Amino acid sequence: MEGKTVIFIGNHPKGTLTCIYKLFYGEYSVNQEYEYFETTNLPEVKYALNHLSFKANCSVELKTNVILKTILFKDETIEINDLKKSTDNVKGNFKLGGNYVTYMDKNPVGKCVCIYKLSFGEISISQTYESFTDESKPLITYRHDGLLPNPSCSIQENNFTILKTVIFNNERTEVGNLQTKIGNEEGNFKLNGTSVAFTDTNPNGDLSCIYQLHYGKISKNQTYKSFKDQNFPPLTYLRGELRLTPNCPMGQGDSVNLQTVSFNGESVEVNDLKSRSDKRKGNFKSDGKFVNFMGTNPKGKLSCIFKLSYGEFSTNQPFEYFSNKNHPIIRYAFNQLVIRPNCSMEPEKNVNLKTILYNDESVEGEYLQNTVSKSKDNFKLEGGSIFFTGDNPKGKCTCVYKLSYGELKTFQEYQSIENTILPEVIYAQDQLNFHPNCSREENLYTKLKTIVLDDKRIEVEGLDDVALSQMGNIKTTKKLIIYTVKNPEGKLSCVYKVPIGEIEKFQNYKSISNETHPVVEYSYKRLGYKANCSRHLNSFTHLRGIRFKDDKTTVVSLQRSRVGALGRLKLEKDFVINTEKNPNGTLFCLYDVPIGEVLVTKKFLTFETDDEENSSNKMEYAASMILGYMICTVEGLSCSTFHKIINEEEQPCARAKLDEKDDKD
Repeated sequence: MEGKTVIFIGNHPKGTLTCIYKLFYGEYSVNQEYEYFETTNLPEVKYALNHLSFKANCSVELKTNVILKTILFKDETIEINDLKKSTDNVKGNFKLGGNYVTYMDKNPVGKCVCIYKLSFGEISISQTYESFTDESKPLITYRHDGLLPNPSCSIQENNFTILKTVIFNNERTEVGNLQTKIGNEEGNFKLNGTSVAFTDTNPNGDLSCIYQLHYGKISKNQTYKSFKDQNFPPLTYLRGELRLTPNCPMGQGDSVNLQTVSFNGESVEVNDLKSRSDKRKGNFKSDGKFVNFMGTNPKGKLSCIFKLSYGEFSTNQPFEYFSNKNHPIIRYAFNQLVIRPNCSMEPEKNVNLKTILYNDESVEGEYLQNTVSKSKDNFKLEGGSIFFTGDNPKGKCTCVYKLSYGELKTFQEYQSIENTILPEVIYAQDQLNFHPNCSREENLYTKLKTIVLDDKRIEVEGLDDVALSQMGNIKTTKKLIIYTVKNPEGKLSCVYKVPIGEIEKFQNYKSISNETHPVVEYSYKRLGYKANCSRHLNSFTHLRGIRFKDDKTTVVSLQRSRVGALGRLKLEKDFVINTEKNPNGTLFCLYDVPIGEVLVTKKFLTFETDDEENSSNKMEYAASMILGYMICTVEGLSCSTFHKIINEEEQPCARAKLDEKDDKD
């Protein structure tokens, strides 16, 4: 007690102070309420944007004698008395209504401070407001099969959010339900202690983690994208006609950045290019958006290597150029072509047949693909190629291909090689001046394989001269293989190997012998025709010389004669005749054949039918002549002997000599 006053000395008195006073008659009391207030920071209000169910506010009269004086929100301050004086009780973002002053923004962010005037002093009550929105995290890129952590959502991001729902593309799970499942698994979702993971391999899509706040919900989203190495079809072009520059883009969106570029064995790091003033190194140059390969007529693989969130991947683009091409000539034996002229529809990737031409015939590849029969004229689509179906093709096949840039043409010529029949070798027996033979090779692509003469077959392919010389009847020269046979008869066949199949060269050999006709015996004056020599026995036997007894001449001499006759011999149309009515003797006809000459002998004998003795003598002479002829034939006559018969008056045989008496008869 100090003086006449009693003081309550407790700190921060709160409650009722009662003072009881004694009177002469009775007592009375005085009561005083005491309440203690402190500056207070209320819990933060965290809410999802647009989901706050009330507005930030201050009570006008918190309690008796606790009256609102000032309101502050962010950088705005207002006195309650000023608000009461304003029109409609509104000033700035503040509005007085009933016992509250509200902050009108529906999504308040910041601290609201309410300052109250007390009986003694002032207090403030403050509360912080924070709004939250859905969050999209950076794209996660990874190499296929190379994602290390699975997409997941934390159960509790902080002390004011709780995970409620997880969604990946069209799959979803509620965390409350997941906790009740066996193994804490549902579909591709699994609860692992503090997170929910999406367990599917190589996920591609959007992960949404939905959290519950005090007021509303928010989602945290992240997109996952996997990348595989990409191998593009070849970019084909005609040499010198590429209309673009091989290049790699600097990036392919978020988290996909170009790291390295290579072309065949040449490569460059992008960071290295960026650090250079001219942005160039070797054949690579950067223009800010692309790294370009500057080499001419590029041929090879362009690889663009990109860095991902996890790992890296590459895109690969082959470049292939082509030039028009003439293929080697196809030479084949007639009727022995195994593969018909054709063009493949797609011999290589991005090389597609446009047109096939054979000489002046053509067809579009697309046309045949769209027809039911797959054929037109001499062209047919079969097994991925268009064939020219004409027999034994001769000429040029052209394939026109469409490339990524330009057109390619390939050419191939077809030549059929036919069997050859050489002119027949007709020769006088024993006068052939060469042996049957075959060339070792006709040209670079025609090589001798077999020699056949009638039924005898000799294989010569692959044999050297030593081996050939050990064969009977075979001789060799540098260019020929000779079949040594005397007076060959029949067909000689030289069989040659050509690039495709075999061909033959045929030549027939025919020998001609001297010919003696049967003796012509006739009754005197009854022969009925003139003794003669035909000028042409056939197409290859031509009369050269004639002799009868002491008359001898040649066809040329008779042709030059003014009267066409010499002695008994006369040229008459296609014959040389003996003008005698009753020839008695031997007529010699000497003929030229293609090789050598042959002699045709004709004997004529007359006899008197009414004179037996004379007839008998004539018959004896005829027998003698026949015997003489037989001896002459056995001994044989050479071409030189025939020549002497015409030019030197020699008889072919002593027994065949006619005496003058017989000639006169």
